[in-house]
Amino acid sequence: MCSPRGFCAGASACLVGPPKSLSFMGPRIHSWLCGGVHDGEQRPSDPKQTPSWHSSKYLHRHPAEVQLPHPPDVADSIVRCKEYCMLLYCVPRRWCMLLYDVARGWFRLTPESTTKRKTKAISAVSNGILALVFGIVPMPVIIRWIGWGLCWVGFVYILLSGVPLLYRLPRKTRVVMGFILVIFFVESLLGTEYRQWKEETAAAQDGYIHSNSIGHGQLALRIGKDGGPIPWDKESLKMFPDTSFRIERGNDGVELSTEVHDKRGNLVVSIDKNHWHITNQCLDKNYTDDSLEVKDLRGRIVLQVVLYPDTVQVQGEWHNGSGWGIRWSDSHGGTKAGHLDYWKTPDQERAVENQHLIEPMFQYPSKDHWREMAKPQQ
Repeated sequence: MCSPRGFCAGASACLVGPPKSLSFMGPRIHSWLCGGVHDGEQRPSDPKQTPSWHSSKYLHRHPAEVQLPHPPDVADSIVRCKEYCMLLYCVPRRWCMLLYDVARGWFRLTPESTTKRKTKAISAVSNGILALVFGIVPMPVIIRWIGWGLCWVGFVYILLSGVPLLYRLPRKTRVVMGFILVIFFVESLLGTEYRQWKEETAAAQDGYIHSNSIGHGQLALRIGKDGGPIPWDKESLKMFPDTSFRIERGNDGVELSTEVHDKRGNLVVSIDKNHWHITNQCLDKNYTDDSLEVKDLRGRIVLQVVLYPDTVQVQGEWHNGSGWGIRWSDSHGGTKAGHLDYWKTPDQERAVENQHLIEPMFQYPSKDHWREMAKPQQ
């Protein structure tokens, strides 16, 4: 241990300059924290009246120190060092006591009270049965998850009001704990909810498409994205006795009506004024607000529609039950308005069966890639 004079000399060397008291905190707070003098007080000028800066125990062991006053600069340094040391000791201690009081207010247990355990048990069982019903009974995904969310809120309420240790906590603590548990439920299961909703929406068998805006120009037909617009001035195009293609203007803009059958004459998809419906002859399909794409059981695209304000972009393959067929497909950058393949016999169909196939514009399967466009081929 260093001697008192060594300590005073070191403090004097470190704390150079005029002494700065903690008077900015006020004389009362300064005295409360440090128990020493402040700037409003005057230090005695007489050496005999100069107070000693040592403890009474030290002065009892070293009586000579009583008659050895410290130089003014050393005394001021000692005062300043004492003030800072007391501040570093008292302030954290006071803050710790304050934080302890705050934490104690959040976690102080109330006296044990008799709770209606039978009622809480019945509520818990009812809540579990209700959650099971939401999981078994067929219903839309959104309604199911809303029901499960309400069941979780009920479970949290029963937990915080039925468990004695948790029920004895202050109400504000239980409210915060319940809010945290609800947020945990939402954050942990939000991805699963969105994935199930996406799969349900992609598996819909009915829907409605419409153009993003309403045009007022000439109606036109475009075969594929590279085909030029063909003015449409007819009411309906009769492809087969049971198959037609119709473009007209309605309240929501351009409207399309058509039917697509497979080789055996089974209906795959039908569109009636932009309202579409698929059958079990459809392998998969994908769609957005203004477009629809359908695959048959062979996995080939048999209908692809995109609606614009005045134009209908379409590619498709129509059949009848007699073996006749028509295919409209993109020209892929050619000068033509589009490719047109037509056959009446099986031999003619085999000749063009693998030519000018319609390329998908969506990614598949749709349950994993709903509304996701296909990447352009290099």
